[in-house]
Amino acid sequence: MRLILVGGFLGVGKTTSIAAAIHYLQSRGQSTAVITNDQGSSLVDTAFLQQTNSNIAQITNGCFCCNYNQLDAVLQEIGKTNPDYIFAEAVGSCTDMVATVVKPLQQQYAKLHTSFTVVADAVVLLRKLLEGNFFFRKEVQYIWQKQLQEADIIVVSKLDLLPPTSQQTLQQLM
Repeated sequence: MRLILVGGFLGVGKTTSIAAAIHYLQSRGQSTAVITNDQGSSLVDTAFLQQTNSNIAQITNGCFCCNYNQLDAVLQEIGKTNPDYIFAEAVGSCTDMVATVVKPLQQQYAKLHTSFTVVADAVVLLRKLLEGNFFFRKEVQYIWQKQLQEADIIVVSKLDLLPPTSQQTLQQLM
């Protein structure tokens, strides 16, 4: 069983990326489950992902690290269905995932292959790599940079919003 924690800022395409991955895996006979997460009590992502025919659970009113015990309980419950892949979509402002979630899960569940994937907006990423500039205030920059630094895998979304020459530039810089 694999647990893929997915992070990234609000609106970068985390939920869409998860849905696409689920459809791909299911078309190859793999079983999937999803854990959604948000600061509020009503999750739009949960409703969107219900179309994937995956086992879905949600953790509300705080991020995974603040609700680690609830995350653990949900993982144990979902684990009973023995999915091949579990996607866990973290709150967009979540940071320090490796220290607060990934490493504790790896210690607690040695047989659960856990990774942290971050989805990044192509326009924002290219601007940062080329110019060092952000669309964000300084207080928010730390979160964005920390998410990318911690990622095992970075998925670049919204590549279609860049002209072909900028797409090539981004690929060369990565």
